[in-house]
Amino acid sequence: MKPTDAARARQAEKPARRRAERARRNASAPFFFGKQAIAFAAVCVVLLVLDLFLYIGIAIYENTQAFGYGSPKSVTRAVGEALVQESDGAYALPADEADWMDYEQCWGMLLSEQGDVLWSRNAPDAVLHPYELSEVAVFSRSGYLNDFPCFVWKRDDGLLVTGFPKDSYAMSVVSYLPQESLGHMPLYALLIFVIDAAVLYLVYMVSKRRVAKSIAPMIEALDELARGKPVHVQLKGSLRDVGESINAASAVMRRKDEARRRWVSGVSHDVRTPLAISMGHAERIAADEAAGDEARESARIIERQNARIRDLVSDLNIASKLEYDMQPVEARPARIAPLLRSIAADYANTYPEGPFAIEADVGDEARDAEALIDERLMDRALRNLIDNAVRHNESGCTVRLFADAHDGQLALGVADDGKGLDEALIARLNHEAEAIASSAVEEDEPAQGPVPPPHYDEYRAAAAAGALRTGPAASPCGEEPTLAPKDLVGLNEHGLGLSLVARIAAAHGGRVGFSSGPEGGFVATIAIPLRPFDTQRPAVVA
Repeated sequence: MKPTDAARARQAEKPARRRAERARRNASAPFFFGKQAIAFAAVCVVLLVLDLFLYIGIAIYENTQAFGYGSPKSVTRAVGEALVQESDGAYALPADEADWMDYEQCWGMLLSEQGDVLWSRNAPDAVLHPYELSEVAVFSRSGYLNDFPCFVWKRDDGLLVTGFPKDSYAMSVVSYLPQESLGHMPLYALLIFVIDAAVLYLVYMVSKRRVAKSIAPMIEALDELARGKPVHVQLKGSLRDVGESINAASAVMRRKDEARRRWVSGVSHDVRTPLAISMGHAERIAADEAAGDEARESARIIERQNARIRDLVSDLNIASKLEYDMQPVEARPARIAPLLRSIAADYANTYPEGPFAIEADVGDEARDAEALIDERLMDRALRNLIDNAVRHNESGCTVRLFADAHDGQLALGVADDGKGLDEALIARLNHEAEAIASSAVEEDEPAQGPVPPPHYDEYRAAAAAGALRTGPAASPCGEEPTLAPKDLVGLNEHGLGLSLVARIAAAHGGRVGFSSGPEGGFVATIAIPLRPFDTQRPAVVA
C-alpha cells in the first residue's frame, strides 16, 4: 500500500523537527559556551605540554653548555682528580689539565683542612691567604670569593677551589648559570611566545579552513538550487543540519518539478488525440460542399481554434523543456535574413487578401550577418510574436519583421501598427522578461541590486505625470498599475506566447524587450549576441 501525501508529509516533518531541535540545542547558551570552553581548554593543554617540552629542551641545552665538557664544574672536577702529591710532598698538575685551566682562564688553589694554601695555579694574590672554616663555608655556599665565581671540589687531603673571571657566571637558586645564558633568557621567552602564537594561529586557520571547506559546497548547492537543479551535499560538524535541510529542500523541489513535468506531459498527450480527431472532422466538414455555408464557416472557425490549441500545447511543451533544461539549444551558425523572409512569405500566403499585411525589413548590416541560433526555436519565437499581433488586432494591421546588427548584437523582432498597449502593461512585460533573462545569466558579475526593466524610467515618469490609465480598466488586478510582485501578470495575460519568446531569447544568451512604436502599435525586440555562447549552461531557470 502506497503512503498517502499526508503520510509522506508527516514522514518528512520528522527529520525536519529533529534538525530544528538539534539546531536549537546547539545554539543554546549552556551547550555553546560549554563546547567552546572544552575546545579552549584542549588548546591550553596542548600549549602547556608544548611549553613544557620547550622548557626541558632549553634546560638541557643550557645545562650542556654550562655544565658539560668545558663547564666550570667539569674543569674543577678534572683538576681535582688530576692533581697529585709527589714523594717530596709537592703537588703537580698534568700538562693537559694545566693547559685546560689556561684556556678557560681558570685559577685554582688547594686548601688544607686547617684553611692553609697547599697548592695554587694562576690564583690572584688577593685570594692567597689562610682561611677560617667560616670563610670557607661562606664562599662555598655563596659561590663567590672576592667577586670571583668559584667552585669547590672535595679531596681527601683538602678542598680544591677554582675561580673564573669576574662577571663570567651568575649564581642561580640551584646552581651557577653563565652570564651568556642569562642573556639568552629574553630570546628564549620570545621564542616560546612566538611558538605559542604560531600554534594559536594554526588552530585558528584550521578552524577557519574547516568552516570555509564546509561553506563552499553549501554555497554551490544553493546556487544550483537557485538554478532549479537538484543537489546533494554531505556536510559534517555544526553545518550537518544545514546540509540535510538543503538536501530536503532539493528533494521537495525535485518531486514538485517531476510532478509538474509529468502533468504537462500527460495533459499534452491527452489533448493531442481528441484534438486531432476534432481537427479531422472540422476539415472534412469545411471541405464538404454539400454542407451548408453556415456549417462550413463554423467548421473553419473550429479548425482555426483547434490549430491555436495545438500551438498552445506545443508552446507548453517547449516552455517546460526549456525551463527544466530538457531541450538543449542546438545552435548553429545561420543567417537571419532568409529566416525572416521565409516566415513573412508564409504569413503573407495565409492572409493574401488581408486584413493583415506582412513585411520583412532586414538592415544592411544584418543582411549577411550570422548568429549561433537554434533555427527551430527562433522560428517559433518570431511566429509567436506575429500570432500575438494578429490575435490582438482583429480589425487588421501591418506586421513588420525586422532585423539589424550593431555593436556585436543582433536585434530582430516584430512590430505592428495596431492598437498597442499602455506603458504600464509594457513595463510589466519588460520586468518579467528581464527576470527570465537574468535567471539564465551566469553569475560571474556581483549583484548590484535589482535592475529596472527597459522603459522603466518612462513608465515612472508617465505615472508621476498622471498620464497612465488607472482603475479597473487599466489593470487586470482591478488596482492602479504597479511593479509590485503581486501585479506582475503581464506575460501571463498574453498566454504562453510571449513567455516562450522570453525563454527562447534567454536560451540564446539574449533577452527580449517590449515597447511602443514611434507611431503607435507594439514592438517586440529580441537581442542576441553575434558571438558564440555556452549552449551547455542552463537555458532558463524560473
